[in-house]
Amino acid sequence: MDISDGIQLDNVSAMILMENKLSKAMHQYFHLVAEEGTTYIKDYLKERRKQGEEFSC
Repeated sequence: MDISDGIQLDNVSAMILMENKLSKAMHQYFHLVAEEGTTYIKDYLKERRKQGEEFSC
């Protein structure tokens, strides 16, 4: 994923890594997201950026 100039998801599907510090049980999880899910995530991040939020990788 590239968020420097614009939101770009390079693959049709994506893997989201949930760090252990965000888990109640302190476990690290990953989630696989299909093409439709990546479209929703991309649109959501674009909307947040439009509202002035800055992202970092």
